[in-house]
Amino acid sequence: MSIRIHTIILILLASCYCKGNVLPTHRYDDFVYDSNIKSVKFSHPEFDFSMPILELNSDNILILSFDDLRGDYRNYKYTIELCDAWWIPVDLIQSEYISGFFEYDIVDYRFSGNTRIPYVHYSLVFPDENLKPKKSGNYIMKVWSDDSGENVIAFTKRFYVLDSQLAITGTTTAGTQIDTKWYQQEVDFQIDRLQMNIVNPYENLKVIVLQNGNWRNGLFQLKPKIVRGNILDYDLEMVNAFDGGNEFRNFDIKSMKYKTAEIDGIQLIDGQYHLFLTPDVKRNFLQYSYRGDINGRYYIKSDEYVDSDVDAEYVYVYITLLSNATRTDGDIYLYGELTNRQLTDEYKMKYNYDRKAYELTLLLKQGFYDYEYVFLPQGQVIPNAAEIEGRHFETENEYSIWVYYRPPGELYDQLVGVQFLSTRN
Repeated sequence: MSIRIHTIILILLASCYCKGNVLPTHRYDDFVYDSNIKSVKFSHPEFDFSMPILELNSDNILILSFDDLRGDYRNYKYTIELCDAWWIPVDLIQSEYISGFFEYDIVDYRFSGNTRIPYVHYSLVFPDENLKPKKSGNYIMKVWSDDSGENVIAFTKRFYVLDSQLAITGTTTAGTQIDTKWYQQEVDFQIDRLQMNIVNPYENLKVIVLQNGNWRNGLFQLKPKIVRGNILDYDLEMVNAFDGGNEFRNFDIKSMKYKTAEIDGIQLIDGQYHLFLTPDVKRNFLQYSYRGDINGRYYIKSDEYVDSDVDAEYVYVYITLLSNATRTDGDIYLYGELTNRQLTDEYKMKYNYDRKAYELTLLLKQGFYDYEYVFLPQGQVIPNAAEIEGRHFETENEYSIWVYYRPPGELYDQLVGVQFLSTRN
């Protein structure tokens, strides 16, 4: 099975884990089911841009936070579920991978200050003695409210537990093939097994490479080119190649008192803020130009207040992509962490024939946001950013290498190594 075909199968499984035509109770990725839930973040307390990775049996923690725009208190609970390397739930009972209670309450909450749209801000320090993971691997955190008695999932969020047992070193370069070197980037790396007794690295290891933390276009089931003692060499040339893409677009809405370069106008309509971004144009025909970005992420911040968690405003943001015609062979989506990298109707751009532009309106909390536009052809599951944003080998990207190990006879994949690389290093 080719890596790209396997990618498509992975996306279908991870995004639509269900049986027959029955809709799933939840997905095994980052997804918000309740439209009142906004600004879900899960990261290390010292670094908002970090991926949510815990060291097994360590004292490090993650902070989960989110807002409920209903504005009144609701009792939220959470639990965790262990998945394999492909984000499919494993066949283990909860007591085998959870220490403590199997579910627990989120008890820390605060009401927003004098904001124009009221909300309740919830936060959770995870893990603690009440509920913690016992095994390494991929996990889903599930959060729901039991106030209605229905226990309907509000959102799901991925996180990782790492039991580091091997060493990974690597480099990023421009594509090595003559016909792709101007727009591709290659990730070459080696894995040192150290003291790990891996009988068959071709069968017992699952090795994955992600670009900017995006599972949707990752490379999966990579096999070593050669094994030399403890060293597994993954210098695979074209197999380890990604389109370089382009630097992310971004906008700064930390203040409602002044306009940044990306903002066309700010209006107060019916007592709420409406912010109009400067219309975007396609970049697929433009030469590469460096601009600083945060690799598709966002962070919450208000310049007017000290405590952005409860004082930052929610703003209606109007996003426009100029286009002389609408696409009939697929759809255009806004894409990035601000959309959970989901290709749903909520983030699909709508074409305005009068303005000759694609448009979308989102309700966002004050902060700084990266984004890009992607095109999804009909019948496909992996979006294409190059048709709108262009692709360049010079683009700054962050790559991560994930190594999972499943011993013979075991029912889950241990996460035994993670390494991050940047094209700017």
